[in-house]
Amino acid sequence: MKLPDMEESGVAPPERNNKLARWYMLDLLVKGLGVILVSSAITFYGIRKDATNFETAERNRRAQILIETISSREQATADMRAKMFDTLVRNFFKDTTDDAARVAILEMIGSNFENDINLKPLFLRLNAELAAKGSKHQSELRDATRNIISTEVEQIVGSGGAVCEIELSVGETKQGACIAPITVTLRKVLDDSRVMVETGPLATGLSSVTYFDLPLMNNRPLGELRYALVLAEAKPEKGQEGRARLQLVRLPPAYYSVDNRLRVDQLISDLTLKKF
Repeated sequence: MKLPDMEESGVAPPERNNKLARWYMLDLLVKGLGVILVSSAITFYGIRKDATNFETAERNRRAQILIETISSREQATADMRAKMFDTLVRNFFKDTTDDAARVAILEMIGSNFENDINLKPLFLRLNAELAAKGSKHQSELRDATRNIISTEVEQIVGSGGAVCEIELSVGETKQGACIAPITVTLRKVLDDSRVMVETGPLATGLSSVTYFDLPLMNNRPLGELRYALVLAEAKPEKGQEGRARLQLVRLPPAYYSVDNRLRVDQLISDLTLKKF
């Protein structure tokens, strides 16, 4: 009698059962690994996101602390400078008999507030008073002014500006080496502390240059640049035309003085209307 075939009888052979079992186990393993990987990825993403959020929050917190610290320091410095300026000016006008003290006070103001206020009128006034009295402190005032100007010129050159020297006789015209388009013509030497000049290329009439022109405040526009003229020496020389030695100071291209609202407005416009 012939035994029925195992497939015909509905019973799978052992080899097939083993294959099915292996595929089943492999399927379970793959699905299990998939679940583990997905869960791990979600967990890692959450941890990473929390860490990123924490780092961002920490950076923002530190930036806020830094901004508050700088703001507090700047406010404290501004308050101190305001009190200092008020005290110095009061003392300058309080006692007009102590010439040495007034020279020292004006030098302190010029050394600490060179970017905040145009001190040329005060220097001219004190110089005129000292000259009228024949005070020996007039030379000290000029020395103090030279010190302030020298410091300002060093700052300007160190920030990307330039300085060159021009020596002229009355009626002579020369070009500044550090600002090629600028020409300077010496028209008159009024005394040993003041001359009259005319600058080009666009002649704007005569202007005076004194020992008390401070380049950070007493400067002039030339297109996008600004420049200043500083009187280094004046020789009125009797019976002769006279000579003068001038410094031509080119301010850095990015210089925006506190009193130049037009340039500040232009800067704001450039930043806000820039097309990206």
